[in-house]
Amino acid sequence: SFPNGTVALEGLTLDIGEHAFVSFVGPSGCGKSTALRLIARLAQPSSGTIAWKAGAEDGGRSIGFVFQEPTLMPWATVRENVAFGVRGEDRRAEWAAGIAQLEKDLRDFPQGLETTVGERGITLSGGQKQRTALARALAVDPRILVLDDALSAVDTETEERILEGIFGPDRRRTLLLVSHRLSTVRRADRILVLEDGRI
Repeated sequence: SFPNGTVALEGLTLDIGEHAFVSFVGPSGCGKSTALRLIARLAQPSSGTIAWKAGAEDGGRSIGFVFQEPTLMPWATVRENVAFGVRGEDRRAEWAAGIAQLEKDLRDFPQGLETTVGERGITLSGGQKQRTALARALAVDPRILVLDDALSAVDTETEERILEGIFGPDRRRTLLLVSHRLSTVRRADRILVLEDGRI
């Protein structure tokens, strides 16, 4: 529940296995984003518990979270935004930009990855901003990737390629996703429909 006493989720019990693709769907305000924030530890439950297992070698890189409205550093380049959480591995930014399907767009920019984002991401479209934020999350190679309607400004064909790239041939990560597109949701292993804070 929220500090004002409003109950956001009630009786929610989930067991999400490794390498699963789980979609959360439902009307606005039903608790989808709240559930994802709790899973990613961006919020704490007022009751109940949240537990997830990750290898010790993952350290703090176990979860990557991408919001519908991404926050980018305006004074930095696309490369610097993507490589923000990466230490000393410049190629990770290029790899992540490729998975996020940014390469074609970057070829149209005069400076490519070195293009400055600008205030409120003025040099990027909505879809480019979302994909830059996605590339930043992917660059640290998280075991759990959480996308809160983070592909809403991306066309369906590009979205298909992104989802294929996220999983790759070895399906190494768990994907938790909120989307309002049937084409996205139908790819999931499990679809959880939330209504009034309940599954």
